[in-house]
Amino acid sequence: MTLCGDVVHEIRRLGGSLDEPELRYIVWPTGRFSWSLARAQAEFPHYDINDESEMEVYFHPVRALEFIQEDSGFWVNWEHDFEETDTVRFAPLAKDEAFYYLLDRSSAKENPDVYCVSHDAVSDAPYHPKEYKLKTFLRILE
Repeated sequence: MTLCGDVVHEIRRLGGSLDEPELRYIVWPTGRFSWSLARAQAEFPHYDINDESEMEVYFHPVRALEFIQEDSGFWVNWEHDFEETDTVRFAPLAKDEAFYYLLDRSSAKENPDVYCVSHDAVSDAPYHPKEYKLKTFLRILE
């Protein structure tokens, strides 16, 4: 994986690491993360966001997010439950209170797309909320 410098910076900011210089393996941060109004205001001042309800206009809500380590999945044989998900194209990224997040391996490798699937609809196809890229997804987390 050839991630852009901004994405690498965000992974490190959250406590993750990469095997440099090849960047073949990401050790995602541990702990729980949520979207942050203060981070959104600082990182995206042109959106003029004043509260969390306004954040939803620009960002998919993320609460109590946990990253999935690269060599594991959401659970053993998770692929069988995600019936409409191309598991060659999509890799597990994270999960929160309501959604599973997947990285699109077929999108731009330096800043891949992030898709999600609701906990209540794992058999549905993943969708691309707010045209999320990994950099944007990581930038609003705290």
